[in-house]
Amino acid sequence: MKKIILSLIFILSISSCKVVDLIKSTIPEPEIEIIGLKLSKIDLTEITFILDTSIKNPYGVSIPKSDLAFDVKVEGLNLTNIKTDLGVIKAKSTKDMPFQLNFKYTDLLSFYKKFPTKEFLKMEIKGDLSVPIPTQYQLAGKKSFAVPFQMEKPIPSSLPEVEISNFSMVRPDLSQFAVDSAKGILGGVLGKKDPNAGPKIETEFDLTFLNKAASSMNLSDLKFNLDLDGVKFLSASPEEIINQGKTSTVKVKAFVPVLDAGSALMSIAKNKTAKYDLKGVSDWAIPGMDESNIPFKYSKLGTLKWK
Repeated sequence: MKKIILSLIFILSISSCKVVDLIKSTIPEPEIEIIGLKLSKIDLTEITFILDTSIKNPYGVSIPKSDLAFDVKVEGLNLTNIKTDLGVIKAKSTKDMPFQLNFKYTDLLSFYKKFPTKEFLKMEIKGDLSVPIPTQYQLAGKKSFAVPFQMEKPIPSSLPEVEISNFSMVRPDLSQFAVDSAKGILGGVLGKKDPNAGPKIETEFDLTFLNKAASSMNLSDLKFNLDLDGVKFLSASPEEIINQGKTSTVKVKAFVPVLDAGSALMSIAKNKTAKYDLKGVSDWAIPGMDESNIPFKYSKLGTLKWK
């Protein structure tokens, strides 16, 4: 009798396992994909990467969260640990989920100093992307589904700076402008409100970009806006950029029409000093990176003085 009972238990356990396996096979699991890691942009304070992920929710209910947790190392040394919730994945949908990684130069500086001649440092990312399984779809105590990942990416040794030097501004002689206006020479022009007519403020300066770390500086397609004492002064897209190793230089020479400048800029030109606000963007080509023409955004405040 005892043998019969044991045999029945054994048979039932096998049947139970088959039933569980059958149920498992009919309940799909989330599909998680780590698409890749790319360098997104560089500015004067940090460098930004994008980790692209994708999650497919096969269930008839939303998944309330998705956890991304990983360690970041540079040249085998710990940089940071990151854990975040990427948000909700709606029922029966696939969601591309990019995650932005911002690394400040204040945190990277110790690595630059430790490897001063390396143009690129090896960055390693290791972690897991996981999603909880809704309660009604949980089986055999499995409450979540996770995909481990590990990847490497070169990180350029970038510590950019921008400077304005050799600045000059020449205030035009308005006496001749007054004479011409009185004679009616500029009357027609003024009637048409042509801002390019008449005297102009002449300005000239060097815009220098310098990488204080090991990577080369190779800029193109540069655009910038320059305000003086809160007044719009100059917007330009210089065609010529002198790239030399870790330095890129733009020599700017421009003429701002007085009719367009207004009294505020004329006063600034007379005072020969002004606080400046420089903003711009450029493409930064870094040899050895898969990405080409990386956006380099810059913004700087300072004070200019000239003779």
